[in-house]
Amino acid sequence: SVLMCIPGPQLYLFTTIASSMASYQANQSMANAEINASIRTAERIDQEKQMAKLNAEQEETDRMKSFSESMASNIAFRAYLGRDASDPSFKAFEKSNYETYETDIKRIGIQSDAMEKNYNLKKTETLSYAKDRARSLRKSGLISLLSNTRTGISEYKSLGTGESD
Repeated sequence: SVLMCIPGPQLYLFTTIASSMASYQANQSMANAEINASIRTAERIDQEKQMAKLNAEQEETDRMKSFSESMASNIAFRAYLGRDASDPSFKAFEKSNYETYETDIKRIGIQSDAMEKNYNLKKTETLSYAKDRARSLRKSGLISLLSNTRTGISEYKSLGTGESD
């Protein structure tokens, strides 16, 4: 075996550095995986946000349709009864119907804005956490590499000269 030809101190140094590099590379891979996973999560959050926005728009459309049908029904009923547009009971109904519609549309808009802000915050937190985690993994891998290499060199020198700590 090739390793049998390598003297003990050099073999120790070689295996220490090889192990340290493998650990460093594993940390780099984990950091990259963390970033890639957060990007996929962010994309999913964007899709969820778009669906929520479409649902809010559909709710607005449905409410507008309901309002229009209600107003048309009121006009038809008023015409059927032979009353004019100044009839107090029909005017009161139209006013109430419009106020309810206006309130509902504002509520839908407020809910939609709040949902969008929530999705944006969720996306920002996801990406920020992943960046922090990746930075930590990379730093940890580098510190471990440097520390283990320093220890390996120190042990190599110690083994090579016959000294011990």
